[in-house]
Amino acid sequence: MTDLHGGLVYVVGLGDDVVTELLVAIAGDAERYFFAPSPDQLTGIYSQLSGTVGEVVATDLTLRDEMGADMRLEPASIQPPPAAQDAGSVTWQLPVAPAGGLRFSLRVTPQRTGRLPTNRLATASYTADGRRYSFDFAVPQVLVLGPASPTPPPVPGRVYLPVVLKEACLIKRQVGVDLVLALDSSSSMQGAKLAAAVAAARGLLAEMEPRTDRVGLVSFDGQARREYVITQDFEAVSRRLDQLVLSPGTRIDLGLEKSLGELESRGREGSRRAVVLLTDGRPSEGTEARALQLAALARASDVSLFTVGLGTDADGAFLGALARDSSYAYLAPRGEDLAAIYRRIAVSLPCR
Repeated sequence: MTDLHGGLVYVVGLGDDVVTELLVAIAGDAERYFFAPSPDQLTGIYSQLSGTVGEVVATDLTLRDEMGADMRLEPASIQPPPAAQDAGSVTWQLPVAPAGGLRFSLRVTPQRTGRLPTNRLATASYTADGRRYSFDFAVPQVLVLGPASPTPPPVPGRVYLPVVLKEACLIKRQVGVDLVLALDSSSSMQGAKLAAAVAAARGLLAEMEPRTDRVGLVSFDGQARREYVITQDFEAVSRRLDQLVLSPGTRIDLGLEKSLGELESRGREGSRRAVVLLTDGRPSEGTEARALQLAALARASDVSLFTVGLGTDADGAFLGALARDSSYAYLAPRGEDLAAIYRRIAVSLPCR
């Protein structure tokens, strides 16, 4: 099996129960067979393979998984051996991440029935192209059922299993992003909400690439204002964030119209164009239809529209209808949730 449509097979045997002759035969050459007596030797082997079959795409990788309150971690199931662990968390650290990918696994046992999150959070941080990146994985859920009953339920339920996805975009930016931040400046944003929104916006600016990306700023309440034209001067946009003036009204339609107009008049040919719109409330009465029309225009113009609802008064269904699709719509019940949402949007922008 040395030739699979022009590809080569590399085989790693783990533990004392492997059949060496069989694995060498699968590899097709003894030089493509690697043996790891124990899991803690896998890192060195994968590091060697990364220089043989593909480039190292990231270095200094740290992966942390924190268990949920209703899950018990099974320590013997953790693979590969972690750098640190306790009753509720596991941390892996690896010097390199090869292009072929890595696999981390563990097993948890639910402590009660119901729909439960498998963990509280899972984060990864790594270095690529000389910059430090971080990524928050989605938290999956599982449906835990009690003992089987003599009469099965008439409608089977859905079971959500944990999965680790390679969703971070590690491509080198060759085409820049033209982005407009559209922030709700209605009176209800006063205080902690506005502070959290401004901090999250600055976090997004920090993730952008000033050599290729450009950012503009729009605010909206009863009216919409272009606070700053699309520019590569991120510091100027950041300073303008401190000068937003709040007024009554939530004209999401006007904010979206102003943002799309800025991209239309100043967006670069061939750039990835996007709007990140944040609001803490519902649109002013009678303006919903116009906002939906503008969202449809954004999709037709290949503008990626992200929507973020802040707090309990945001209309999640309406914001989901505005966004390019459901994966572009986010809800932040608390202000402290915004930073992770904006970071996830920033990382995904060059890949959209």
